[in-house]
Amino acid sequence: MIQYLEILQEILDKGTPKPPARENMPATVSRFSIQKRFNLIDGFPLLTTKKMFYKGMIHELIWFLKGDTNIYYLHKNGVRKFWHKDGYGYYLRTHAKRDTHERTFKEWCAALDDPNYAKHFGDLGLIYPHQWRRFTDPETTHKRVDNTSIIEGGVDQITNVLKGIQKNPNSRYHIVTAWNPAETTPDKCALPPCHMLFMFNCREMTIDERFDWWVSKTGVIRNYVEGYRKDHDDNVAMEYLDSNNIPRYWLDVDLTQRSCDTPLGVPVNIASYALLLEIFAKLTKMAAGEFIWNGKDVHIYENQMEGVKEQLSRIPTKLPTIEITGDWETVDDIKYEDFVIIDYKYQPEIKFELSTGLVKGTTEK
Repeated sequence: MIQYLEILQEILDKGTPKPPARENMPATVSRFSIQKRFNLIDGFPLLTTKKMFYKGMIHELIWFLKGDTNIYYLHKNGVRKFWHKDGYGYYLRTHAKRDTHERTFKEWCAALDDPNYAKHFGDLGLIYPHQWRRFTDPETTHKRVDNTSIIEGGVDQITNVLKGIQKNPNSRYHIVTAWNPAETTPDKCALPPCHMLFMFNCREMTIDERFDWWVSKTGVIRNYVEGYRKDHDDNVAMEYLDSNNIPRYWLDVDLTQRSCDTPLGVPVNIASYALLLEIFAKLTKMAAGEFIWNGKDVHIYENQMEGVKEQLSRIPTKLPTIEITGDWETVDDIKYEDFVIIDYKYQPEIKFELSTGLVKGTTEK
């Protein structure tokens, strides 16, 4: 995936050294505003120059889409690299005073094995799942459920955008925002949103693009398709494509990401939003087109430099593909087992430290 290596190289070549953004964080080399485009017809953009924890990426996206703000779903599914440290910081700020005693990071993680404990002490506040599915509506009276961030009311942006794409593909309102300035304070969320806004775009496919997509995605014989295309006019061909449920539109998504931990987080973000695009394309009966990534503060931490040099020494291999086997009506039907990554050939893992600014109790193994 050459686009990702280009991001790393641009930071090294044109970035600016910056002091730590928060207490207990490393210094960075930072480049402001980089854009890269990924055409999903070329393959699924899962990094091949190091092993990716795609199980965690898939589970995290399902968690976001279901509107679940409690870490228990991730914890029970073995996804403990993404949110546990930030979750523990939120526990210390908000939940620890209600606990029997203030637990260390190790104790808190162990206690999360109990779903009842997690229900009361594993909520992460008004993070992505809340903003995507229950964005605060000031006209609605909200009621919290137990000790969670689950509330009655709010704007279900995901459902609204899916309906909007189907009703009016040419609309410019297909937007989901996770950035609510009133809800980014440390007492209200484990972490302010990094990938803060995304927008969908629909492009009508040409007849030739529809036939090409049919061949590439379903395995129908190209000679047959080309013969049919040659022997029929456009109107007949269009009716034939419609009768075989071949999409009429490309669906694109553009992401704005304010803060970008490039060695560790960005590869996950790229894969996650490519998967989100595939999911939305399936639910709207469109074809997944381009994912456009816009990074704002795009940085490398000083303690990541050796790993970055190793990453840049490697040569990308062919991208894998993804197959979706689930038959869904809504995003709430999605399961991890519905996704199959095909022909993923990767190079060895490169370990990078997750920098959260949190020190207290998190160094225990």
